[in-house]
Amino acid sequence: MAGPHLRIRWARLAALAALLGPASAAAEPPVAPARAPLAPRRPLILLPTLIADGLSLRRPRAADAELVPLCKSLDTLLTDTAQDLGLTVDLTPRATPAPARLGDAELLQQARKLGGSVVLTSLRILPSGSGQIELRVVVADPSARALHVRSERIPRDEIPVRAVVMLRDLTADLAASKRASSPAMPAVPTAPAAAPARSSGRVALLITTALFGGFAGYSIQRASGSNDPRVLLPLIAVGAGVGLGGSVLAAEEWDVGPGEAFYIAAGELWPTLAGQLIYAGRFSHRVETDRWVFGLAFGVSGLTLATLGLTLHGMSQGGALLAHSGGGFGMVLGGLTEVMVRGDIHTTPSSGLGFGAALGWLAASAAAIHVRTPPSRVLFVDLGALAGGLAGAAAGSPFLIRDPSAARQRAWAGFTAGGALIGATVALILTREKRPSSPAKEKRAGLLLAGTGAPALGVLGESTVGGQRAPILGVGWQGALF
Repeated sequence: MAGPHLRIRWARLAALAALLGPASAAAEPPVAPARAPLAPRRPLILLPTLIADGLSLRRPRAADAELVPLCKSLDTLLTDTAQDLGLTVDLTPRATPAPARLGDAELLQQARKLGGSVVLTSLRILPSGSGQIELRVVVADPSARALHVRSERIPRDEIPVRAVVMLRDLTADLAASKRASSPAMPAVPTAPAAAPARSSGRVALLITTALFGGFAGYSIQRASGSNDPRVLLPLIAVGAGVGLGGSVLAAEEWDVGPGEAFYIAAGELWPTLAGQLIYAGRFSHRVETDRWVFGLAFGVSGLTLATLGLTLHGMSQGGALLAHSGGGFGMVLGGLTEVMVRGDIHTTPSSGLGFGAALGWLAASAAAIHVRTPPSRVLFVDLGALAGGLAGAAAGSPFLIRDPSAARQRAWAGFTAGGALIGATVALILTREKRPSSPAKEKRAGLLLAGTGAPALGVLGESTVGGQRAPILGVGWQGALF
């Protein structure tokens, strides 16, 4: 498994040696050492490598098993190369624009929207038998009117080296065009290029870990059976101090963003709450002090799993929100499931709430590592689940009139859970990413719409009475008759 990674690293070293070292007697003639490219005034934003399919771009799929590892290695290689060349790279987690918005005509608009020079790399598989792949690297600067493009057809093994050289040439062209377009002016001191602050999620990480450390100290004191405040306060202070110190060291060693900080908070909150609820529902007959040991064990396990997840992949704010949403949504569904099993809405479904919170958080946290989603979509799906659950509860409320039986209580819980699932599904479909359609499909859709008509909502006409006028609002259907 280490073979591709070693080849990428050797390719990167070879390319940098060719860029920065003296020319050797190779196939290419010796050239004068190129001057290091001038770092753009705006940060460099490297978008994930895409696959060229016909006239459009798309993200790598599971069917592209041959290109998926190559795309990932190119992303890492180009990021490291840009930093080695002295460029300021913007590593701020953000939602990746849809491939349909990354064409040549729209790439400059994306650069102005993101506020930096955008680098887009794409791969195209050439017809079978050639054994070559078309590598295309595009740089779009917000202040420019045209794109800087390099495209070559090369064998697969030479792609990493050529990608590094093409990035070097493009950034040098971009710097030269800026120098040529700027008028000759006396040198004046300029402010350094703006770059994202390191460990921007430091404050959130400090607060959440300090609170969790204080809770750990409180749990240890309650588990011991002691109620002496002279022991309680020092334990809480020591636990908060340990959590605070650990988070300070982590923020200094790694670049912790807001997404990573709130993802860690989800690993602390929902498993701890799940442990407390599961103990209350399943083991309440045991000693009360064991409940705090149970909750603390779940919380430490969740914190460990969240930390291991961050070592595999970075985390955006949308992913962290997805982890919290999974814990809350799972807790509600778990409680409703227990109500449907027991047929009793008057008893708190502690076990169902606990198991639902644990499983929901675990599933959502695992999905957040592999799925990039904007926070707005997660919030919209949560609102859809809430609206659907309230609608289902209202629709099933007649089952609870007077003295409801166990079957009626189960029906009410089923209506509520079903409404929440339907609302979440509808919101998920409405916010899905739209793929570009072919011109033939758009033409057929246009003919179908022209032939059958379309609904109209809004102002349908105007009512006139004397000298007064008022719009007519309503719902109608408009379209061609033939």
